[in-house]
Amino acid sequence: MANATLPTYDDSAENECVAQDCFKVIRARVSFSMLLKLANVLYRYRMFSFYGENKKARLKIAPRPGQMPPPLPKWLQIPYLVPVKGYSLQIVYDSCVNPITRSGDGLYDQTETIVGTLGAVMSSSRPGKTDAYVVLTAGHVIPDGDDKLLVKNRQLDSFTSLTVAAKFRRFNNRPLYRLKEAPSFLDDVGILSVGNNDLKYFSRRIANLNVHYFLPEGHTLSVFEMADPVTMSRRSAIQKLLNISPIIVYKVGVMTDLTMGRFVSIEDAAPEGWYNPEDEEEVKEVEEKVEKEESEWLGVVEWMDVPFTAGGDSGSLVFAREDGIVIPLGIHVGSPTSMPNTSIFISLETFCLEAEAEGLEPHFCH
Repeated sequence: MANATLPTYDDSAENECVAQDCFKVIRARVSFSMLLKLANVLYRYRMFSFYGENKKARLKIAPRPGQMPPPLPKWLQIPYLVPVKGYSLQIVYDSCVNPITRSGDGLYDQTETIVGTLGAVMSSSRPGKTDAYVVLTAGHVIPDGDDKLLVKNRQLDSFTSLTVAAKFRRFNNRPLYRLKEAPSFLDDVGILSVGNNDLKYFSRRIANLNVHYFLPEGHTLSVFEMADPVTMSRRSAIQKLLNISPIIVYKVGVMTDLTMGRFVSIEDAAPEGWYNPEDEEEVKEVEEKVEKEESEWLGVVEWMDVPFTAGGDSGSLVFAREDGIVIPLGIHVGSPTSMPNTSIFISLETFCLEAEAEGLEPHFCH
């Protein structure tokens, strides 16, 4: 990140403030009128993103993609503002020249009705066999008893079939492999298989991807490790960032396309009424029975100016974008009525660990 040279001053007192107070300070100093001045013809700053650094609040400001940051006037040369080179929020898919199907496209049932969104295409090695390619989506978009979902092939003006992984077929709105287990958000993991003859239609790679971008400095990762959500735990690193400030995240859904929200917390249990009985005693009993890994967690996203998702967006890939790097985080599964203006996603680690029931070890293509 190219930081402008800013004058220093003694802000040691502010080092003691908690994250919430830090952001009240920056929002007080950087008023809305100030942002309007930054966006005018003279300065041309277009993108603004709050983040935290050493328990201090910062506002990253950037001009249009590719442009160097214009110089700031003296009255704005304060440590809270961090000018950077303009960057794009566009996801770059580079697996084929003219991909027909990609993340964010609609998933259809066998009556050709939209039921959800294609989240991510991942690959998995299989001993003695060719690699398998799978699609991640929200489990509840798979109709009970169905063994296939459809996705549009724009080039052929037809549909391509995706096979529901055998153990992830649903009965009584639960995956087959979990019918004897206590209900939990693990029930909402959906795995679909891409046929070998259909691979040429799918965009399978995302440029500049690093699943573990949020790990502390000092970690040297191979390309494969950067593409594998479970090669090492990232929960604690993400939690430390959330303790300072929300993480700006994005998703591309079939209904609302590209939207932005604030990833504010990690949770271990689903919102009230989701997956579990409504009786409090039964809920407590069920939660105690659920066995899951520490890396299996939920992310809570607060909406910003517009809704983060709408009906049909379930299954969308939720990701962050920092300095041109795409950081996939999880799969959107819904917006609880008990938490207005909020969306929930299930971590990618959860999908990868649950996919082991099918003998799969999904990772992004590299």
